[in-house]
Amino acid sequence: MLPSLLYLDRYRNEETRTYSKHSEYTEAEARYQPGSEEKSFPIELYEVPKEELNIYTANPSEELADIYLAEDDALFCIHPQVLEGFPHEPYIQKLQNYRKLSTGIEVSPSSSTRTLYVNSIIPHALKVHFPFRISRYGRKMRDEVIEQAINVSLEMEEGVEQMDESFAFLREVIGVSMPNLDPDTARPENWGYLVRDMRPFPYVEENRQLIPGFALYGKDQFDKDVTPLLFDLIGSRDPLETIIDKIMLPIVKHWVQCFKAFGFMLEPHGQNVLLEIDRDQNITRIVHRDLS
Repeated sequence: MLPSLLYLDRYRNEETRTYSKHSEYTEAEARYQPGSEEKSFPIELYEVPKEELNIYTANPSEELADIYLAEDDALFCIHPQVLEGFPHEPYIQKLQNYRKLSTGIEVSPSSSTRTLYVNSIIPHALKVHFPFRISRYGRKMRDEVIEQAINVSLEMEEGVEQMDESFAFLREVIGVSMPNLDPDTARPENWGYLVRDMRPFPYVEENRQLIPGFALYGKDQFDKDVTPLLFDLIGSRDPLETIIDKIMLPIVKHWVQCFKAFGFMLEPHGQNVLLEIDRDQNITRIVHRDLS
């Protein structure tokens, strides 16, 4: 039996960050890092009137909309390290005017640190503002990035028939940000978060599992001698067909198809690409995340 997506994303990533001398660097506190043994932590929530926010949507499910977008208010999600690290930041100061919920949403960090799996029966994740360095860069979630992510997701959803049937993606369905507090700046620093539907689109009825690309060859944090997951997937199958025909060629095809159909360039590296697996451990589709 394959480990869960959450386990693979957090703990089957050892010795894969070899692309840069900075790749292992992180300013995330230990308890918020994907390799932490703590299962989860609460993300901070504020209830803010909708008219005080920028809100973008791309066909969210009713269940997700009910959680984050009430009739008059919306939830504003903040990573606790941001709240602790920047108490005098103007946007945090502004949020102090609104009601902070006494109970946060329990989340678990993904391999990217700032994308957080929500512990809920509704499979979704939050991609939050995290202006701390991971590898080379701080991971900000400016309003411009949030709006673009929603627009790209919506366009991909509406034109997904232009991609082949081995393609799927994770939709960004809700985006929330603060209005710009300094209109004279060349590039506004107002920020927010995204809600990601974790059900690969187009949807299928069959129960399938997701495997992050890096987990195929990454070592397990707790068991360095475990067999590489790729070997388990190949099993008695032809290795060349599995790796080339089922993984590599579809990824290349999707890159070309997406650019031709939408003008978008996918970034299909080991973190952004997931394999969708059926109950017989056949690779059914390549699922892309972080499209923008």
